[in-house]
Amino acid sequence: MSVSKRNYIYDGITYEGTITRKRMKSIIMRASLEKKSISISCPYLTSDREIDKFVIERFPSLLKRLEKRAVSPLDEEGIYILGKKEALNFTDEKERLAYLKKVGLDYLNEKVPYYENMMGIKRHYKIRVRQMKSRYGSNSKSTYSLSFSTFLFHFAPETIDCVIIHELAHHFQMNHGPKFYQIVFAYCPSYKQIHARLRKREYAASSF
Repeated sequence: MSVSKRNYIYDGITYEGTITRKRMKSIIMRASLEKKSISISCPYLTSDREIDKFVIERFPSLLKRLEKRAVSPLDEEGIYILGKKEALNFTDEKERLAYLKKVGLDYLNEKVPYYENMMGIKRHYKIRVRQMKSRYGSNSKSTYSLSFSTFLFHFAPETIDCVIIHELAHHFQMNHGPKFYQIVFAYCPSYKQIHARLRKREYAASSF
């Protein structure tokens, strides 16, 4: 058996990879959101290139499965709204989503223009809040619109702002390359820490 280290960057976050080559027939990958780590077990003769390809193809779906196991914003004590636990009751899911949409639009109509001005974006984006299962936000340059998930507004303002900056950074760079993250970090220096809290579904405000 041989063990080596190899880091992987996904969505601006560095995950420490531990690769264990041993007698086995296929590649197996596990990950920890809390520790930001990836553990890979594979056959002895598996090349780094094969492992990299496996991680690139499988890691996004693995993260989604881990996120689904994360803490719910709603329990018997109440519900997180903008990072604060409130004793609110909703008759059904439709009412809850309508409330989050209103809260979200009120927040975004103030904060998106603020960050557009800060980042030097002269044309204002249209803003939408809707159900989005696979992402917290998106930027459509073709329609000049930003869309945000209703779920995002369970989180604290600093986390929401992190996502706003992320989407507005796509005004300049549509990919997730180094230049894109240079823009993100310029306006959100704590992006990595905040984004980690987003993945772990830590709704309340942080201490940094």
